[in-house]
Amino acid sequence: MTKPSLYKDIGKKADDLLNDDFDLGTKLEVKSTAANGTVFTFTGKKAAPSSAIIATLALKHKKNGVAVNTKVDTSGKLSADVSHSDLADGLKIELKGNTGSNKSGRVGFEYIHEHLAVNGGVDVYGGPTVDGAAVLGYEGFSFGYETQYDAQEGAIKKSNSALSYSSNGYTVAGHAIQGGSTLKASYIHDVNSTMTVAGEYKQSSESKVVTAGISYKVDKDTNAKAKIDSTGRVGLSYSQAVKPSVTFVGALEVDTTRLDKPENMRVGLQILVSENSA
Repeated sequence: MTKPSLYKDIGKKADDLLNDDFDLGTKLEVKSTAANGTVFTFTGKKAAPSSAIIATLALKHKKNGVAVNTKVDTSGKLSADVSHSDLADGLKIELKGNTGSNKSGRVGFEYIHEHLAVNGGVDVYGGPTVDGAAVLGYEGFSFGYETQYDAQEGAIKKSNSALSYSSNGYTVAGHAIQGGSTLKASYIHDVNSTMTVAGEYKQSSESKVVTAGISYKVDKDTNAKAKIDSTGRVGLSYSQAVKPSVTFVGALEVDTTRLDKPENMRVGLQILVSENSA
């Protein structure tokens, strides 16, 4: 029996197909794993030709159920995440904190059982704020609710609900965000071992957008993706592993309603390097 997912993961697979690997700008990521399992990741990213390069150094280590993740970037922001997942079956306790303009210090938990997935926490900065979510699952159906309360303002900052159904390689999901002010519906279908399709409808007071996408695995080293939305934007991506440790990802976005202007055609390139110590 498949256990329900956490609220944040409802509809995530469709979101990933329609958004991952379509990054514009340039990015270099170098990941190395030490003999003791510690993973070091350096990332340099330039979102646009006129923007600054943001560099990040991250460290991840896990032992005996305790995972430690730290990250620092060139803006001076430092973040740390410590979690323990071996206290009880399905239970994870987490401590998170970061410096910078959005300073936070959060204590939280996650618990996944046969028909229930819950998570929550308290952030002592900027409130404090208390957040929580619960998902009930049964025979492929999942229903979840997510909320956040700001104690300083005495107000509910988040009120979201979601419903999904999964069966035989496909999932459909619906979200009502901020009490229904924004509605989103999505689906994803694994057509076969090489092809997956996904779609999304999103409606708010400002717009209504339909997006459709496809992912095709050419071979074990190559993957191609394409998407188009109702505003006329077309996205393409192509991922190629040139060797076991090096992958190139190219992306292109075109606004088909304004082809007369070169700036409405944007490209992206990612170089991903991963090395393991002997």
